[in-house]
Amino acid sequence: AAAAAARGRGDGGGGGGLVAVAVAAEGAAAVPPPLLASRSSSSAATAAARPSLQSLSVSFGSVDLNAMRALVLCPTSGLCSSLTHLQLRGCGLSVGALRELGAGSLTAVRHLDLSCNGPLEQGHIHCLGLLRLHQLTLQQCQLTNFLLDALPEHGFAELATLDLSQNCMLVDVTWEHEQGLPALRLLNLQHTAVGLDARIGQLHIRNNVRVLLKPLLCM
Repeated sequence: AAAAAARGRGDGGGGGGLVAVAVAAEGAAAVPPPLLASRSSSSAATAAARPSLQSLSVSFGSVDLNAMRALVLCPTSGLCSSLTHLQLRGCGLSVGALRELGAGSLTAVRHLDLSCNGPLEQGHIHCLGLLRLHQLTLQQCQLTNFLLDALPEHGFAELATLDLSQNCMLVDVTWEHEQGLPALRLLNLQHTAVGLDARIGQLHIRNNVRVLLKPLLCM
C-alpha cells in the first residue's frame, strides 16, 4: 500500500525522489538482514579486488638496503602479500639486503632467482635459509664448494629445485651437500666443473633426485 501511494504521488510530477525513498524505506523495514549482508559482501568484494602481485622481476638494476626494505614493507599495503615468484638477477645484493628479505614479510615467496649476484658469501646463504623456498636459482654467482656445504646447515627443508648452473668454481657434489635437502628433486649442475673427471661416478645423489649435467663452458 505504501508503495502504491508513493507511485500515486510520483504520477503528479516531481515525486520521483519520494518513490525511491519510499521503496528503500519499505525494503529496510521488511528485510534489514539481507541489506546488511549486501553491505558486508560489498566490503569483502572491495578487499578482494585490491591489486596484488604474484611475480616480480627487478633484474639488472640496483637493489640496495633501502630498496629491499621498501620491498619487504610492501605487504603492509597488500600489494605484495601474494608474491610467490621473485627475480633479482644482477642486482648487486649485499648480505644486509638479503637479511631484510629473509626476515621480512614476503612469506609467500617460493621461487627465488638471484642469478648473477656474486660472489655470494655464507651470510647470503644463511639469509636465504630463512625463507620457505621451493625453487632457488643461483646461476653465475661464483659459488664454491665451501658455500655449497653451507646450504643444508641453514634450512631449505622444502627446497625441491636447486639451480647451480654456470658456476665454474663448483667442482664436486657429495652426499654431505645433498642429504640436508630432504625435498630436493632436481639439481642443475650444467656448465660447472662437476663431472669432469672420475668423481662423477662418486656423486652419491639419491635416486629420486634428477641431476642435470652439461660440459663446462667457462675456464
